[in-house]
Amino acid sequence: SPLYNGQRPAVWGLNLNIFPTESEELREPYMAWREKAIKIMAGTGAYIYPFEHIHVTAASPAPFQHPDHNAWSDIEKKEYTIAWIQAMKASCSLNAPSSAENFLSTEQAASEWPPQSFPVIFDSMELHSSCGIFLVLDPTGSVSRIRNCISRALQHEALSTDKISGLLAHSGFKIPSIIHCTVMRLAVERADGMTDDELEARWERAASEWTPTKVLAGRMTLFQEHVAYQHNRPSEGLLAEFPYAPCAGAI
Repeated sequence: SPLYNGQRPAVWGLNLNIFPTESEELREPYMAWREKAIKIMAGTGAYIYPFEHIHVTAASPAPFQHPDHNAWSDIEKKEYTIAWIQAMKASCSLNAPSSAENFLSTEQAASEWPPQSFPVIFDSMELHSSCGIFLVLDPTGSVSRIRNCISRALQHEALSTDKISGLLAHSGFKIPSIIHCTVMRLAVERADGMTDDELEARWERAASEWTPTKVLAGRMTLFQEHVAYQHNRPSEGLLAEFPYAPCAGAI
């Protein structure tokens, strides 16, 4: 990838991502848009993410930018990761009330965790200081409910040991305030003479080429991020998968 002009800074982080179930629903329109956007944004320093990187962040148990991770040992990173997998398994285990003890009752889980695939709409696009994003609509409120479950996962016994809770306090854990997907990052130098106004005008042109598209979200995954700002492909860094269905023991 041309991000960082070929440099790949070493980072460590954990991200909970929502991926669409039927990729073909989004693949064709996104790839057609990307081809146009690459031409429109030529010379701006913009990197348009490949389709395989498209996802919605549900939460970041350990954002890769957080400086405290530099002090964590490999063993601590592994322990923290395992604890998060256990807590997330409990959050979607509707068939196993005992595994959800001190976390969610069966009734709470059934009303919060999506029991099946749910729609999201890749709607409009916005330009931020260093990136362009999809604003994603959540018509059933499922993403918000998943985030509620994740917030309650912080109280789960898998994360309540002195060791893990100490790491959690310095993990930088966050849940985004919006539902979005990054599609463009300003990663390399602009062409000479490229002004902010021209960059904005180019992006607005590219964004206008997108037609809102509804897709089904069918799974959530825990990823280890090891390249800064480099969205993971589904096959890279996958640690665990959590379907939207009764899933005791699902990894």
